Amino acid sequence: MIFGANAQDVTNLNVAGFFSEIGVIDIENDGDLDFILVGVGADIEPHAPVFINNGDGTFVVAADTAFSSAGHGSIDFYDYNSDGMLDIIKNGPIEFFTNNGDGTFTKDESIPTSQDGADEIICVGWSDFDNNALIDFYIFTAQEDNDMDGTSAIYFNNGDGTFEESAFTSSHWTEPDATPVDFDNDGDIDLFMVAWDWNSGDALPYSKMLVNDNGTFTETDLGIIQMGFGSSSWGDYDYDGDLDLLYNGAEEFGTWAGSKQCLYNNSEGVFNLASTYPLLQFDDGDGNKFADWNNDGLFDLVVMGLEWGVAGGERVIQIWQNIGGTRFSKWQNSDNIPGINNGSIEVADIDGDHDLDIVASGFNQIEYTDNVTFTVMNPATTANTVPEAPVDLTSSVNESGDVAFNWEAGSDTESNIESLSYNLYLKDVTNTRWLIHPKSDLTNGKRLVVEQGNVFLNREWIIKDLPDGDYEWSVQTIDASYAGSAFAITETFTLPSNVSIGSSKAAVQPAYPNPVTDGRIFIPPTAHMLTSVSLTTIAGKEVKRFENVSGLLDVSNITSGMYLLKMDTNEGGSVQKIVIQ
Repeated sequence: MIFGANAQDVTNLNVAGFFSEIGVIDIENDGDLDFILVGVGADIEPHAPVFINNGDGTFVVAADTAFSSAGHGSIDFYDYNSDGMLDIIKNGPIEFFTNNGDGTFTKDESIPTSQDGADEIICVGWSDFDNNALIDFYIFTAQEDNDMDGTSAIYFNNGDGTFEESAFTSSHWTEPDATPVDFDNDGDIDLFMVAWDWNSGDALPYSKMLVNDNGTFTETDLGIIQMGFGSSSWGDYDYDGDLDLLYNGAEEFGTWAGSKQCLYNNSEGVFNLASTYPLLQFDDGDGNKFADWNNDGLFDLVVMGLEWGVAGGERVIQIWQNIGGTRFSKWQNSDNIPGINNGSIEVADIDGDHDLDIVASGFNQIEYTDNVTFTVMNPATTANTVPEAPVDLTSSVNESGDVAFNWEAGSDTESNIESLSYNLYLKDVTNTRWLIHPKSDLTNGKRLVVEQGNVFLNREWIIKDLPDGDYEWSVQTIDASYAGSAFAITETFTLPSNVSIGSSKAAVQPAYPNPVTDGRIFIPPTAHMLTSVSLTTIAGKEVKRFENVSGLLDVSNITSGMYLLKMDTNEGGSVQKIVIQ
């Protein structure tokens, strides 16, 4: 069946979908975005069909896959085995799949969890919660009443192929939905939760932030309406440098009273209600999206659900266009899009024409009167242009040995500079492995998934506890259409132990004090004449060269951090790692 937003825009994929989540990924690495549907199919049977893109936004369902599914779908992608290909974590029960590089996946049974065998795992995903460039994962399970122990957990990566469980022992959540986000721009990844909380013995709505401090989470009330049975998205719709919140749910368990989508403006950590939309998703998959639908560089809103409390209310998918970052206007063709609830929506440029389309799956009331999966092609006549890469990349090491990655903003023809997100990659050259995979094609920056950059709006990111060795890194810009720029010119750095260079006859003794606390470095007398002394970053970029070298160096104007002090004589020299405080 084809009908639609404009004629010929909507296509039924003839696959049932219910309580589903849609995972968009370039499975075959051919430049076209495919997707995996995880949830319930015909006759309410679990399934996880794989839709392969023909290159024009039409799809064929793969004949054989390794995936099973459960009632409430959840799926996420990351290169957890560091081989450069995106792998999978999914629920129902918890399963891991490694990417074979040919469009197929192999089930990995080497990662045990305390939730193995459970069929009520509602939400799973990947994130590096302790900033050590080792990917962690989380599992949130359904808690039906106050008699059940909390079994939700984060599994921290030990770096040797094993994971250590850190449980949320006091959690009693039903239908939890977790969204990783650095909402406060402090350089670590928090978790925003929408769920029903059974801690009191009754199901209470729960919409709170779990604020991250080096892998330890503190429950924080953002002062927003508490809702359960929903989902959330984050984007800077008013381009002020803060991520704003779009989330949905119901205020009362069972009656679903107060069901709505809520848009909150984040102003330096203070959340103010901007608008509401009376729609009931009745699921914990992706019920809303920030997305630039008309390619003007601003985040628009894509929302779905049953019009709640509206006489004759129907299931809808609505697009609300951003007007100057201050208000939203309903897109004129929204009413022509088939509506759903009990399902999920995603945005992706599935036909490769440089605008975002929609993939939807759920229960439809009017056009299909059944569970359905379909696509909506965007009729935009203006194509999105990819952003420009960030500039002036630098890396430095602080007194704790943490590596700080910094860059200046990228740019974009359409998007405001403050709303751009950034996507970092880091490779361990010494051991030939990926540490931070960008989920992008390094040759052209094209995204393999549809999401914000992995460091969100930040232009500095700190990684801890990297071992000595050689590294390369770069970063790209991500715009409001989730298009990626080319990567900036690759930077390299080395984390060395203290080493000597040249002949041992140089007899250059270590400089002191170390760390430097008063802006002065003393160089002990040497058996041979010093010919040059310089201070460089860990990456090898010269910061200062000292002329007329004597025993005292003035570094009072040097920014605090870790540096290399290079001292050469006519017989050789040395390199010393030194900390300036």
